[in-house]
Amino acid sequence: MVTAKLILVILHITFGAIAFGALLGGMGALRRAQQAGPEALGAAAREHNRRSTVTAFAWTLVFASGVGLILLSGGFRVMPANYHAAMGLVAIATAVAWLLDRPAARKLLSAQGAEVDGLRARAAMTSGIQQALWLATLVLMYVYM
Repeated sequence: MVTAKLILVILHITFGAIAFGALLGGMGALRRAQQAGPEALGAAAREHNRRSTVTAFAWTLVFASGVGLILLSGGFRVMPANYHAAMGLVAIATAVAWLLDRPAARKLLSAQGAEVDGLRARAAMTSGIQQALWLATLVLMYVYM
């Protein structure tokens, strides 16, 4: 029998995989597109904007499903400290996605010239931060304290 908790675990892992995977490859595509010209850069910027949106929603759903799993498991009081730390990191990653990455991705859609370099660097930085937070969260989920 499939339980609500099992379904939520599967969704939680799926959202986490999407949050990590949606960011992969985007920075290299932006760099190559910038060298190829304005048409290619526009297409790459639109693709990065889509990836950024997917990632922001995925982080939000990771957080929400994590809270749901904690509540189904007896609440925050009974959960080990590593789960609390992981939830904090997911909250930070969600904030980075919505408050730093999404605005930069939207600005990149209309950027020209030297502004593109700065926005591309900002996108790379926020992607790196989110991937590092994802990795730290993954480690915390499998460490028992």
